[in-house]
Amino acid sequence: MQKYVETSGSKDVRKVNEFYARCQKEQLPYILIEKSRLYATVRWDYISYTHKTEEHISKNQVDYLVEFEDLFNRYKNSKSRYHIGHGLAEFYEIEISRSHDMANELHDIVKKIVVPQS
Repeated sequence: MQKYVETSGSKDVRKVNEFYARCQKEQLPYILIEKSRLYATVRWDYISYTHKTEEHISKNQVDYLVEFEDLFNRYKNSKSRYHIGHGLAEFYEIEISRSHDMANELHDIVKKIVVPQS
């Protein structure tokens, strides 16, 4: 199962759109790796979920802040920074060679937050 999509610019729009559609249909975490020349941004956004699931995330995400911060601390370098907010987590300037492992772990954390809501 594909846990994230990797992009390196506008030429990957179709791939990103297809992954988003799959995440929305199957109610999966929408995780992107956006590569630049040396580093990547690893991003989770709750945009693919139903409104009811978004509400569930809003109520429960705070319980996982420590896990998001621990994840960042395991993968950061001297240039890295992060932003964790309502329904998203963004990790900037992550070494590309480590971004895939980080995205996999991020997926697993998000799956713990998101309990399918009917």
